[in-house]
Amino acid sequence: MKKKSKIVYHNHHIIPRHAGGTDDPSNLIRLTIPEHAEAHRVLFEQHGRLGDKMAWKMLSGKTDEGELVRIEMARTPEARQKNSDTHKAFYANNPEARQKMSDRGKAFYAIPENRQKQSDGVKSRIAADPSILQRMSAAQKARCADPKERQKLAERLSAYHVNNPDAYRRQGEATTARFANDPEAGRKLGESIKEFYVNNPDARQKETDAQIARCADPDVRQKMSKAQKKYFEDNPDARQKVSEANIVRFADPKERQKMRDAQKLSYANNPDRAVKQGESIKEFYVNNPDARQKISERQKARCADPAVRQKMSKKMTAYHANNPDMRLKNAETMKAYYADNPDRRRRQGEATRARYANDPDASEKWSAAVKKGWKTRPRQEYSDEKRKEMSDRGTAFYANNPEARRKASEKATAYYANNPDHAKKISDASKRGWEKRRAREAREANEDTLPFDQPRVPVKKNRG
Repeated sequence: MKKKSKIVYHNHHIIPRHAGGTDDPSNLIRLTIPEHAEAHRVLFEQHGRLGDKMAWKMLSGKTDEGELVRIEMARTPEARQKNSDTHKAFYANNPEARQKMSDRGKAFYAIPENRQKQSDGVKSRIAADPSILQRMSAAQKARCADPKERQKLAERLSAYHVNNPDAYRRQGEATTARFANDPEAGRKLGESIKEFYVNNPDARQKETDAQIARCADPDVRQKMSKAQKKYFEDNPDARQKVSEANIVRFADPKERQKMRDAQKLSYANNPDRAVKQGESIKEFYVNNPDARQKISERQKARCADPAVRQKMSKKMTAYHANNPDMRLKNAETMKAYYADNPDRRRRQGEATRARYANDPDASEKWSAAVKKGWKTRPRQEYSDEKRKEMSDRGTAFYANNPEARRKASEKATAYYANNPDHAKKISDASKRGWEKRRAREAREANEDTLPFDQPRVPVKKNRG
């Protein structure tokens, strides 16, 4: 006698759980397997939910088709989000499991071949579906909206790049190549970074502090400087853009002042760096006369405004008043420069004369300022050697420049004619000087001609 086949019943959810149904008895009904499959087929045709389609195929014995539906479900945004939430909840409650997973991932990516395969796989997926990149970007932005997450990510990335300089270099080259091929993406990224720092001054300050700390290491600073020089040598257009952007940025007085303050602080803490920076700038302008000419023309155009010129003059005066050593250094540097560049000295003199010829008020102001300076600053005592050197230099100059000697003579004659008191003072001082000189010469002659045992004739000293 044949045994009766046992009929298997399932509890079918009238409103499926994946559609928000519950396990309440009012939502359950007992169905056989074929009836259960048919019920899910009807629900799929009515609502088009993949969960119903997978249940229908699996219950019908079509497991291959059901597996394909499951894979398709896993790719939907809702399924991905659900899967992500499940994983987050699991690892949040299981720190040991999270650590194990992290260690396993690090060990896997420590093998270059695995890292390369993963990278190629992601690239191929993005090439096949560009929207993946957009979704990844949106997810990263959403994650970084949380300051704590952003900080963690920045620290982890910094540590990774410190321990993997080659990876850091490759990342930089890849980013450069990407933006070279897609300038619009580079522009958007630049704007988004600017907007971020504008809205997050604390983050900007942290980044500045981190950069200062990083550049405190001379080796790091040297490497960055070399890399930057090489980049701008290979990309003159980029250098031009940076220059124009800086001009626009520093047009704002506040930004300019911030830059100056930061530079002063940096040079105060690193005097050697200030010297090196000055030498590198000199070397740059020596090797780039066109750039030097542009700077000169820009400065001239700027100083054409009397208000700007007056402002610069006041600043320079105040700076030199507070830094006498620097004033002396600047004077010596200028003397040495003009001594090595007589043509430059001549051109500068001609330009100054032309300027004062066209602007008598400026000439008068300069003369008054010089007079005031001579009256107020302490008298400088020169050694005999220094006085002789200055005298010889003046004699040689006027011997080679009779026209300049004639002009100086006419100017002095006119000046003393208008200032008789000053002329008398100069005359009296000159007489005293000559008398002292004659007395010294007579004393020296007397000592040289008389025998050793003869008494010396005292020379009357002029007490004027």
